[in-house]
Amino acid sequence: MLFMFSMSCVMLVQSAGISSSDVPNVITKTTQFGVPAAFLEWDAHQLIKVGGIYSFTGKSPISFTGLSVGWSVNDPTADPRSFVVSIRTRKGDIPWTEWVHFPGNIGPGESPSGLFWSHLYTPSDFSVHVYFEIRIQPPAGMPLTFVRVTVTDNSAVPETTNPRESLRGLGDITSLGVPAEPAIIPRVDWLGAEHPWNVSQITISHAIVHHTNHPNIPRNLNQSKQLMRDIRLNDHMLSQGKDDIGYNFVIDREGRIFQGRHNPWHSTTDVWGAHAFFSNRYSVGIALMGQFQPGEPIPVGHPSAASLRSLERLLAWRFHQRTLNPLGQANINTLRNSKLVRNEQQSLA
Repeated sequence: MLFMFSMSCVMLVQSAGISSSDVPNVITKTTQFGVPAAFLEWDAHQLIKVGGIYSFTGKSPISFTGLSVGWSVNDPTADPRSFVVSIRTRKGDIPWTEWVHFPGNIGPGESPSGLFWSHLYTPSDFSVHVYFEIRIQPPAGMPLTFVRVTVTDNSAVPETTNPRESLRGLGDITSLGVPAEPAIIPRVDWLGAEHPWNVSQITISHAIVHHTNHPNIPRNLNQSKQLMRDIRLNDHMLSQGKDDIGYNFVIDREGRIFQGRHNPWHSTTDVWGAHAFFSNRYSVGIALMGQFQPGEPIPVGHPSAASLRSLERLLAWRFHQRTLNPLGQANINTLRNSKLVRNEQQSLA
């Protein structure tokens, strides 16, 4: 099997030493997504660059728990990591958070928006912020032609519309020695209002383990639930154009396992995720909350012992169901299957 760690108008103010761009166009998305959400957009004629840096500083039309930055240039084939995005935020009169510096995360070919995108930013204090300062430094000779900032407030769980599912008891094995289903927090507990959509059942041959590229810090249950909602809506849906969270399961540092992608049969059946491009059709996608890749701007860490135990329980249960050998090896031929996957994805749209 394959395992991989792969994560109203705006009032602008002047930032010290850097000119801010013009007032953006605001597109409200609250009705569409059921929580406060908006796009802030700047066209080419509004963008001001000083010393090779574009700066955007202001007060958001909505308070936000998550923020992502998208942009375009004349060369859509540019390496996303050649751009540097710096973000800091604050609420009320409290001091600004420390700057977080991201390389670009994905390019136009990876998002239906046709934009480059940063990693998802969430305030380090888990609270709701309202002021932002964003700087984008593109490669030399590559001016920005458009910028979009997505802001969402996922601090409140929408009203529940599905009945609560009961949690299974935590256990390593059953009395017969068969791996038991671990305790999995259902979507209704972290997402609240559900918006079911058609999903495609698949037969998996692999498990692919990702990280979410967020700080390696403890989170209580409500903070992990909020991050789940921010990843789903701001990062995966608004930024990357997915129709739901891409991961099938997510595990936080305390070892809590969350059901990710919509799957009404998650105890028995796998569904097509959106976490590994042409490998989605053949794999269950599991993400650990944290940043475990050297060289990223967020300090690198290691998965916690609790999260690894939960990962083992989850994989043991799923692999036993699918009669998969956890010590085996197998490849996914993405080149051979890419056309098939594209055609099937189009048929699902």
